[in-house]
Amino acid sequence: MAIAGHDETSLQDFLNQILSSSQPIRSAEFLLGRENNLRDIQRNLATKGRHVFIFGDRGVGKTSLAQTAATEFHPSDSEPIVVAGAEGETFGSIIGSIINRSQAKTTVPHSKERETTVNLPFISHTEKKITEGGKVPEINSLSDAIDALNYVASCHSKTPVVVIDEFESFTNDDDKKKFAALIKHISDQDIDIKVIFCGIGESMHSLLGSHYSAGRAISPIELPRLDHESLVRIVENAGEKFGLSVDPETSQRVAILSDGFPYFAHLVAEHMIWAAFDDEAEIRQIAVAHFGSGINAAVTHTSALLRNAYDTATKKYNDTYEEVLWALVDRPTLMRQSAAIYKESYCPIMDKVGRAPLPIKTFYNRLNSLKAESHGNILQSPRRGWFAFSENMVRGYVKLKAAERRIDLGIDHHNSEASRGNKLNVDFYQSGL
Repeated sequence: MAIAGHDETSLQDFLNQILSSSQPIRSAEFLLGRENNLRDIQRNLATKGRHVFIFGDRGVGKTSLAQTAATEFHPSDSEPIVVAGAEGETFGSIIGSIINRSQAKTTVPHSKERETTVNLPFISHTEKKITEGGKVPEINSLSDAIDALNYVASCHSKTPVVVIDEFESFTNDDDKKKFAALIKHISDQDIDIKVIFCGIGESMHSLLGSHYSAGRAISPIELPRLDHESLVRIVENAGEKFGLSVDPETSQRVAILSDGFPYFAHLVAEHMIWAAFDDEAEIRQIAVAHFGSGINAAVTHTSALLRNAYDTATKKYNDTYEEVLWALVDRPTLMRQSAAIYKESYCPIMDKVGRAPLPIKTFYNRLNSLKAESHGNILQSPRRGWFAFSENMVRGYVKLKAAERRIDLGIDHHNSEASRGNKLNVDFYQSGL
């Protein structure tokens, strides 16, 4: 095949090591662009009584950062305990899951005849059931949860790390209050366990509410969209691991289309490498032609959640909604004013498409329609006349769809050299797609 030293099996195995579009990263080597965040989390976890809450947009890499940090900090003789919120989960069910996961990996010998060695009110009458593989007792109170985590800390490993992901799924105010109180008591009682929370939100307050009983015991870590240079590194690093250089304009373009979300950079890079592998002649560089194939495959294989959001918004009785969405992502800012979207982006895009633009009032109606449930509420209007995506990660998919149609949107990135005047080749799409 076209990449020296690899057949299809070895290439897939290697891709699974260096790119991660379908599961979280767990190695600092491949967590590019988050070195400072990882260092901050490690220092917080090393501080006595301190825990961490990671928050930010969907798709910015919170889970990868949390699991990498947990793996780095957790004792090497076992693995971190990872649980996640979901519809129907409660404070008690999550604590029960933590016990179950810890029992599956505990280093304490299991024996039906073993006497109770951990003198805790919660454990003393149930430990025999647990060690025999019976069901975990129901967690009915905060005291039960504290005793349970004390048990996990005493028998799982030295200073185990627990990751509680998708915290935004806990909408019950009482559950949030219990989680906050639990962290306070873990810290106050010097229980030897560390907890990392992850959630989609603009702040820790938006996720935990007003329950700051945890106070000084939780350090908030905001995870913004990934910077442009790090997205370029993801693409170029993947190529280098296969002995391939990456055409600079290609890596820049992938980074811009990724819009700050590493998921898209990993996904497009993966499919560009497969495109290179499928070439007839052996190659040494990933170039523009591989970019086009990578974009087409990425659109096909991207998250169903993103595809459905886009299709619900645009597949209506007329075909005038796609260009409205493209116009909104034509600039790097997350929120834009409707008149600017129309003048600066929509009209030039329609010129590229080869159709007359909608009248401005009709365009405004389209923007407002995209806020409606019938269009999946894909847009929101934080203030009158201003528009943004309800889920920022959708922006990246909108850019991929435009690229698939060979529509060159504004090339500025929210944190790139391009946005400071270093413009890419405007004939990029014509050069290889």
